Parts: sequence; structure tokens; C-alpha cells
Amino acid sequence: MKLFVVILILALLIFLIFEYKNKKIFYSTNFFEKFVHEKIKNDCSEFTSHLIDEDIPNNVKRKCFYIDPTHDIYKLLDSYEVKTKLGFRGYELSVDVPVEYRVYGMGGHMNWHSDTQLYVPEQYELIYTIDNTSDMTFKWKQPITGKIQSLEPKPNSILYVRANGAPHMVSEITDGSRHILKFVYVKPGSVYSTSSPKKPNAAFSARSLASGPPVSLSNLK
Repeated sequence: MKLFVVILILALLIFLIFEYKNKKIFYSTNFFEKFVHEKIKNDCSEFTSHLIDEDIPNNVKRKCFYIDPTHDIYKLLDSYEVKTKLGFRGYELSVDVPVEYRVYGMGGHMNWHSDTQLYVPEQYELIYTIDNTSDMTFKWKQPITGKIQSLEPKPNSILYVRANGAPHMVSEITDGSRHILKFVYVKPGSVYSTSSPKKPNAAFSARSLASGPPVSLSNLK
């Protein structure tokens, strides 16, 4: 009987550790050096005229633009240095879900949700805040306890969560705006499990670097 209780307690502890690890929100500030952050900010300003409204009543309100895989920003996010710094060495950007430039303006928001699992095994969804002059807050529910926590994402900060992870939301903006990059990392060989993958934005018009070398932090200087 005692052995059974010990095994049960160990199993519960393992479950709680797994639950906490896989439903945790990770957040880091001052992610890129200043010159890299400024380059990203300047490059994204070129996309402004191509932004598309994404307005789903009672769910989400924002503008977005799909970044072409030949662009510097895409190559940077897929670089060895960035993935290693984030702890995703050996992962790759999803080829089914594009890197998105998103803008939340007045009224911009996203209701409570957990990111849908698109891959087997689960993907990680990342948000890099380019600029934030808004009054929004990012809220999430702590794993295990369910306690609601919040933060105000700073420019040049990054956060990520695993699919099926912590429920989270973006409060409605009543002042200012927030500009972000949203992208997805997957393990090589992951199987896409959704029948309707997003397609890149046909209106893309930024410069193409398809024949150029991979982008890294060093050759951005």
C-alpha cells in the first residue's frame, strides 16, 4: 500500500511538472541589439500600405501582413543565432504558417484563447514586440493554479507559448498602438495537422533576397 501511494505521488509530481513546463509563458526583454531592433522596425514600416484588416467579431481585431520567406526578417528569425538564443536550436520556422507583421490599433484586441495545435508534435508560437505605445496588457492564466497574470510587452521583447498551452488574451487598446512579429517554430519532420494552412500575402512587394546568403546577426551590422 505504501509503495502504491509513493508511486501515485511521484506520478502526480511528474504530471504537475510537465503541465507547468508546457503551459508556461516565456518572456524576455531587450532581445536584439539596438541596431537590429531598429532595422526590423524600419523594414516593417515598408509593409504599412499592404496591411490587411483581420476583424473577427467578439474575437480579434488587428491588421496583418505576411512576410515573404525571401525577406531579411524571415531569414533572421530562422537564423542559428536567434533560435539558439531562444532555446530552439534544431527547430525551424513553419513553412505552413507565415511570419506575420501585426498591428493592433485603437480597439485592437484578442479574446481569451489557447493556441490551436497545428502540428504533431506541438508547435511553439512566438511574439516579438517591435513597438508598443498602447495601453494594452497581455494576460495569461498560470498553469496549475489558474491565477491570472499580466504584463505590458516592451519594445524589443519576445514571448512564446506552446500550442495547447496557457490560455491568454490581449486587452482592448484605447490609446496608442502595438506592432509585433508573430511566428512559429516546429521540430523538423513535424506533421501539419490542419487542412487549411495559411497562404503568404500575394500583395508582398518588399525586396527579395532569394539568391543572397542566410541572414545572421553578424552580417546585419
